[in-house]
Amino acid sequence: MKSSPAQLREESSAPVSDDADDLVWGAKNIGSEINRSVSQVYYLFGIGALDGAVTKLGHKTLLGSRKRLRNLVTLNSKKVSAA
Repeated sequence: MKSSPAQLREESSAPVSDDADDLVWGAKNIGSEINRSVSQVYYLFGIGALDGAVTKLGHKTLLGSRKRLRNLVTLNSKKVSAA
């Protein structure tokens, strides 16, 4: 049984949206959104680079917000091009 976005918000600090289309389930799908491999997604999550955009549910499942992931990618690309 999957939890609703409201239940997830109460249970954790998950980047949950009331818009189900905004949610990205799993490292593979998150990687597709930001052009990274599954292992790169887990690494970025582990070092905190995806804070606020991705949270861990259970043992391995990652849950992300498309909107927040795109904002992170946009901010990071602006930092790189400014350097």
